[in-house]
Amino acid sequence: LPLESVEGEAIAMAGELGSSPQRAFGMIKRNRVEITEKRVLERLDAKVQFFIDAWYSDEARHALERAMADFRPHEKNPTGKSD
Repeated sequence: LPLESVEGEAIAMAGELGSSPQRAFGMIKRNRVEITEKRVLERLDAKVQFFIDAWYSDEARHALERAMADFRPHEKNPTGKSD
């Protein structure tokens, strides 16, 4: 399309889409995303299990313990000064 007619064509197309019955438009959208949704759901259980295994691994637990230590108040030594 020539640049000067792009805006008019876009407005016309938006008008056509806007006047389409919502049910039909919803069906078109559903058909468009259905394959992607199926692929995501097929891998979801494996992804969740991977996350659980990683989160509760010994390595992650040790890393969390080290990170939590930074938030604990530091103990004072017998002279009253912070370590």
